Amino acid sequence: MFGEGKKLLRAAQLQVRGHLRVPGADEDEAEPEDEVSKALAVWGLQAADPEDVTVEEEFYLWPECVPTFQLWNVVQTQWREDVSGRRTGLDYAGLKACMDMQQIPDDERAALFWGVRVMERAALKEWYPR
Repeated sequence: MFGEGKKLLRAAQLQVRGHLRVPGADEDEAEPEDEVSKALAVWGLQAADPEDVTVEEEFYLWPECVPTFQLWNVVQTQWREDVSGRRTGLDYAGLKACMDMQQIPDDERAALFWGVRVMERAALKEWYPR
């Protein structure tokens, strides 16, 4: 499990930056800049200038990271915010509820929780660098 941390951390960084595209089986290939703009829009962001957007090289998740990444995407509605609207972390009760609704077996939950926490810390660090 420990080797997966770097892949999950990188996936969260790329997703927060709007540089991660997850192609679907029926999805047409769009221009990378369009995909970046769409990804930024998901987070309520917009690039200052389309030419400022850089698309990184291809990034692949290891198969064992995919369940954590899928759960990460499900819990994106579970962010806690302070009074200024700054995200402070995920609501872990909401994370547990998501795992319950997806009927994730008890013996898989600890590893998934650890992976989501790695991604949570990476996202917060990207949004609010010190």
